[in-house]
Amino acid sequence: MRLSNRIAATALAAVMAVSMLTACGGGGGGSTGGSSSSSSKPAGSTSTSTSTSTSTSTSTSTSGSGTVTAQKKQWKETKTYSEVAVKYRKGKINAAGTITETNKKTLYKYVTDGKKEYSEIRQSGAVMSTLSDGTNVFLTISGKDQKSGKNVSYSFKMPKKVAEEMLDEINPSPLNVARSIKIALTLQGKVEPKEMTVEQNKKIGAETYYAESFEQNGDVGYYCFKGTQLKKLLIEDPDEATYSETITFDTLNDSLNAKDFDEPSDYYEFNENGSYKGPVGNPAPLPTATQNANDMLKAIH
Repeated sequence: MRLSNRIAATALAAVMAVSMLTACGGGGGGSTGGSSSSSSKPAGSTSTSTSTSTSTSTSTSTSGSGTVTAQKKQWKETKTYSEVAVKYRKGKINAAGTITETNKKTLYKYVTDGKKEYSEIRQSGAVMSTLSDGTNVFLTISGKDQKSGKNVSYSFKMPKKVAEEMLDEINPSPLNVARSIKIALTLQGKVEPKEMTVEQNKKIGAETYYAESFEQNGDVGYYCFKGTQLKKLLIEDPDEATYSETITFDTLNDSLNAKDFDEPSDYYEFNENGSYKGPVGNPAPLPTATQNANDMLKAIH
């Protein structure tokens, strides 16, 4: 059993106790990647792949609202550049909303001051969050205990590398959500487009947006605005009609709350080798399901 799996075993025991295996996507599809996802495309896939290709032709499409002509703009002439990338490349991000993929919805929150990152996902009344300073990660799992019916919370501190390996077993993961949201909003390096396609009135469901899009590795990402405010990122695969993913930005600004970066005072700690060091403070006793950790790991592979 890998060292990281020993940590996963302990954390997943807590997950089981608060009904998180289903709530966090174990054994089912998810929106941020992982071995059990029902789709091969992770959240933010338009912004997280390592190469960029841009469409070079002006296109015309017909929708329920009529014929729409899409026009090209250079990257630095777009709202995605001036109202999103320029602002959030400064380091401060406060984003919250919903990630939807294949009819599965995950509420998310992501906050960073450029040094620390806080990320959480919520499903079925359960919450999984991570707080990272780039070196260590606090993982906190909260929800209702199946047996007692009481609200419980378990926190674990571990090196970031170990946390990444452990959370790779869980789908979706707060760390994956953090990575996807950050890249989607900053579009730095190899994911930076050269130009974008502009649609003044793009119809998505019952809503109409000003949209800017670019193609990357077969997927098309649409940045959808109301005025100057980014409201939605829609990711579609033109060759796979059943695939689409949406990230809404119900909150998006650079105003931070210092409480989001408060570290837990009571937690279980693990060292850089993945070995258990012991409790710090007075953490809640872990559930007895820890002894069945191997079965829980198999359940989410």
